[in-house]
Amino acid sequence: MKIVVDAMGGDHAPGVVVAGAVAEARERGTQIILVGIEEQVRAELAKHGDTSALPIEIVHASEVVEMAEHTMAVKAKKDSSLMVGMRLVKEGKADAFASAGNSGAVMAAALFLKRFAPTSGSWAHFDIFGWNPKAGPGRPVGAEAQAVRALLAVIEARFA
Repeated sequence: MKIVVDAMGGDHAPGVVVAGAVAEARERGTQIILVGIEEQVRAELAKHGDTSALPIEIVHASEVVEMAEHTMAVKAKKDSSLMVGMRLVKEGKADAFASAGNSGAVMAAALFLKRFAPTSGSWAHFDIFGWNPKAGPGRPVGAEAQAVRALLAVIEARFA
């Protein structure tokens, strides 16, 4: 399974997003495409030592839909990490798309692209929280949404 991750999505992106992608690739070998402003994504990857053997690739997107922007910013920002990432799924270059960014814009982009995607295939939207690099009360290190791994197992079982 290959997952596209919006490297620019979320309040603390791209740092925590890249950290989560590196951890997932190291732990489970999940193939990940990080989509975002390439220079920033590469700078974050460099903070994690030698990642050259990991199944991570980077696809450049020149625009970002910010958290406070209107939902329909995706229409104007066709080269945003959201739109580029979802196009990769639509084109069959990946199996899933994930973003911790602007939830409304993620939904709008998905609905917009669904109009032009083949009718076969399933679409779903899940709000998944970010990666915790440090433990805190009630917040273990790792993904906050504990159902994420269960969801990944279902997707892997269906598409593997």
